[in-house]
Amino acid sequence: AHRAIFRAVFESEADVLGIRVKSLRADLRAGQKVSDLAKDKGMTQEQFETRLIVASRPRLEALVDQKTITQAQADRVIDRISKGHIPFWNGIHRKP
Repeated sequence: AHRAIFRAVFESEADVLGIRVKSLRADLRAGQKVSDLAKDKGMTQEQFETRLIVASRPRLEALVDQKTITQAQADRVIDRISKGHIPFWNGIHRKP
């Protein structure tokens, strides 16, 4: 379930940025941050957050419909994003 949620949100981030998932992955591996990419597109964190919620919701609802995740899990993801938790906003956090 965790991987499905991650994929749904990651694809939504790429959609909001107007780039392909492969491009977003490559940018992050190259040291870019979602915050930099959003800034390049003229978006503030609040604008990106709002658009990410809109883009993520249908994907998460589809996962609920497929019984991959629960509605509570989907709601928790949206709640975390609305509180400013945007995956990769500050780049990839690698474990030391």
